[in-house]
Amino acid sequence: MYFDLTGKVAFVVGTAQGMGEGVLRRFVGAGAYVIGTDIKAELGQEVADSLPGKCEFHQLDVTDEMAVKSIMENVKEKHGRIDILVNCAGTITPEIPVEDLEMKDVRKVMDVNYFGTFHTIKYALPIMPDKSAIVNTSSLGDIAAMPGYGAYGPSKAAITNLTKTVAMEQAHRGLRCNCISPGSMNTPMLYAEGVETEVKVAKYAWPLGRFMEPEEAVAIIHALSADDCLYLTGQNIIIDGGYMAGTSPAGLAKWAE
Repeated sequence: MYFDLTGKVAFVVGTAQGMGEGVLRRFVGAGAYVIGTDIKAELGQEVADSLPGKCEFHQLDVTDEMAVKSIMENVKEKHGRIDILVNCAGTITPEIPVEDLEMKDVRKVMDVNYFGTFHTIKYALPIMPDKSAIVNTSSLGDIAAMPGYGAYGPSKAAITNLTKTVAMEQAHRGLRCNCISPGSMNTPMLYAEGVETEVKVAKYAWPLGRFMEPEEAVAIIHALSADDCLYLTGQNIIIDGGYMAGTSPAGLAKWAE
């Protein structure tokens, strides 16, 4: 079986819904035992309860460094190791120009997106064996700046750079660290209040003419996590429906309309 995860212990952040939930379900289907976490306790527990004996759920605020340290210590005691770490947690601010952004909102986005990812990597690494895998979630906003995303885009750029740094630091033991940069994905965050512009223009901007479904990103996370891809590290995989390649004739026609 290709991309088999049988016997692997996976730690996945953000499993209550969206892409993180998809990762949990796909990993379980591929044979892994998954430790799912999310700040949303009720939703996260419902997901875990639907897969009895194949995963467990813990409420976790990744911005709380000591809480992350504690759960990693508990995982080490119970499971001995983490073979795969996937970071899917994220937040966004409304579309606000830089001069109007409140610093508390900027710090919140950085705390969740960047520092949350940093915390889980920092405390997971000591219990990750050689040839383990880390997959982080960056964003197309790291590569293509958008007006109003002065907090979100830089937080994702920081994740991309952290991914490459960890990849270089851990390469000597075969531990891989990669990230994905999705475009507009059909998850609850796409429809967050104050970010309506992305929903309005994305169907014209993406050459494939639609939003990406979470399962399409999950499939790539699965591949990056499996032992089939042991030579791929330090990479940012862009999943954008052709956006960075150029504008399709169909897209131009829609804009003209």
